[in-house]
Amino acid sequence: MPQLRNFAEILTDLERLLAAADNNADQLPGLERARVPLETSIASLRSLSSRRDALNADKQALSAALKVAVQESRDAGSQFRGFVVSHLGIRNEKMVEFRVPPRRLGARTRKSSLKAPAAQPAPNPASTVPSAATPATAPSGAVAKPEEKGGATGKE
Repeated sequence: MPQLRNFAEILTDLERLLAAADNNADQLPGLERARVPLETSIASLRSLSSRRDALNADKQALSAALKVAVQESRDAGSQFRGFVVSHLGIRNEKMVEFRVPPRRLGARTRKSSLKAPAAQPAPNPASTVPSAATPATAPSGAVAKPEEKGGATGKE
């Protein structure tokens, strides 16, 4: 017996089995007793297959109807939230219970929250001027720079 894997192959095999039995009925005594369960089984397979196909069609129709109902429900929820906002006001903290964020005072503006703060460059240790507390030693041959604004020179 061949390994049949899908419904169509199994049904075709069983129908061929019945056809072969009909062709050789004269050589198979008592065929009717053995044939009845096979015919019943084939009829059951066909019935269940057509029922499955009908249920698949119903499933697709129900899925489409469910999709429409979900969209209508979302719209109804949105309208209801609008009703709540219009009655309570946009700044009322009770709005949180309806899953609507209230507008709060002192909140950041959208423009400033999107803008990243400008990074300030780190001071370069080589260009810093030594403080008056530490004596400045210049390498040989280097010229010392005068300090600006009130440094050791006293100019202000």
